[in-house]
Amino acid sequence: MTLLDRHYTEKRDYMRMPVNTPATIMLTDTDNQIDCTCRNLSAAGMLLEVNQEFKPGSSFQVLISTDREGYEPFNAIVKVSRCVNFDTDRFLLGVVIDQMN
Repeated sequence: MTLLDRHYTEKRDYMRMPVNTPATIMLTDTDNQIDCTCRNLSAAGMLLEVNQEFKPGSSFQVLISTDREGYEPFNAIVKVSRCVNFDTDRFLLGVVIDQMN
């Protein structure tokens, strides 16, 4: 199937998978860690729920731990594409995966 064959409303190349799992933001310019929730994940990006506002263009590392022995945590450098305030002191961050570590 080519992009032209897809329905008009489909704009993503990769399916989003709902994961709703704890994640950690590691800020690259400091040693600060921020707990967040990864709401969904795709091959190109993720949606994070966090209690801090981030400006579009901000970059940081995201870690998603696993309880399974022998597996490394999901570890990626991401860039914020959008930040939406959806509740008092709660923000949704749409981020693009720049690099998998």
